Amino acid sequence: MLNKKYLKVPFKDLLGHYQVPCDLYISLSEKKFVKILNANQFFDEDLILKYLYKNVSFFYLNLSDKNIWEELLLAKEKLEIKQDTFLYDDPAKELTNTFRRIRKYSIEMGINKDVVELVEGLQQKTIKSFRQNKYLYKNLLRMVTTNNYLADHSLLVSSISCAIAMKMSWSTQATLKKFIIAGLFHDICLDNSELAKVHYISEVEIMNLPEEDVKKIINHPSDGASKFLESNLNCPNADKIILYHHELPDGSGFPQGLNSFNIPPYACLFIIAEEVVRALFHYEFKEAAWDYLEEKITSEYISGNFGKPAQGFLSCFIT
Repeated sequence: MLNKKYLKVPFKDLLGHYQVPCDLYISLSEKKFVKILNANQFFDEDLILKYLYKNVSFFYLNLSDKNIWEELLLAKEKLEIKQDTFLYDDPAKELTNTFRRIRKYSIEMGINKDVVELVEGLQQKTIKSFRQNKYLYKNLLRMVTTNNYLADHSLLVSSISCAIAMKMSWSTQATLKKFIIAGLFHDICLDNSELAKVHYISEVEIMNLPEEDVKKIINHPSDGASKFLESNLNCPNADKIILYHHELPDGSGFPQGLNSFNIPPYACLFIIAEEVVRALFHYEFKEAAWDYLEEKITSEYISGNFGKPAQGFLSCFIT
C-alpha cells in the first residue's frame, strides 16, 4: 500500500497547466517518493511526455495539498467550459464525435490511454489555433467533422505517428506538433474519401478517374504544403512531411519520386502511419491487418531513413 501521506493523481491532470501551486512527486516504491516539481515552478508538456514514455502515468502530491489541487482543477474546468463551447456549436459539434471514434480506435489498437488523451488535447488545441483564419478553419472543420474515412484518417494518422514517435523517444511537444499539423493538412485539398484512399500512383492509372480528380490527387501533397505555409504557423519541417507523404522507399511515389535515402525521417514515420491506417480500415480493424502490416513494413519499409521508424512501429504495435 502506498504511503498515506500522498494523494495519487493522473498525469493527464497536468495538461493545460504550466505552473502548479504545490510540490509534485513520482513514486519509486511504496515508501520512496521523489519530487519532480517544486510549488510554483514553471514547466512544459515535454515533462509529461517524458514520464508517459517511461510508462509513468501518475504523480503524487502531499495529502495536505489536496484542497489546493482540487481548487486548481475546478478553475481549469470552468475555463475549459468557457473556451471550448465552440466544440458544441454547429457545425463544429460533430468534431466531438470524430474524436470519440479516434479515441476508440486508438485504445483498441493498444495505444496508452494517457498518450491518446494527450495527443487529442494537442489536436484540439491546434484546430482551435486556426479560428482567426476563417477560410482555413472552415476547411479544417469540414474535413475532420464529416463522418467518413477522410475525417477519421486525418486524425488517426497523426495519433499513430505520435504513438510511434514517443516509442522512439521523438517525444517533445514540438515534434508531436509536426505530426498533428501534417495529419490535418496532408489531405486538406481533397474533397472526398475515395480520393483520399488512393495511395499509389498506379491506382490513379487504373481507376478511370476524371482528369480533374487525377490532378487533385497528384497535386494535393504540394497544395497541402502550400496551404500550411500560407497559414504562417510556426512548425518547422511540417511542410516537408505534408509534401512527401505519398513518397515510397523504392522511389515509385509522388510528387517527386524520392527514395528511402532522400525522404526525411519524420516524413518516413508519417508514411508508415498512413500505411497503418489504410490497412486497418481495409481489414476493418481485424487481426489480419496486423499480419499484413508486419509483413509489409519488414519487407518494404526497412531501408534508408525508414529503418528507425519501422522499428518504432514494430515495437509499438507488433512486439
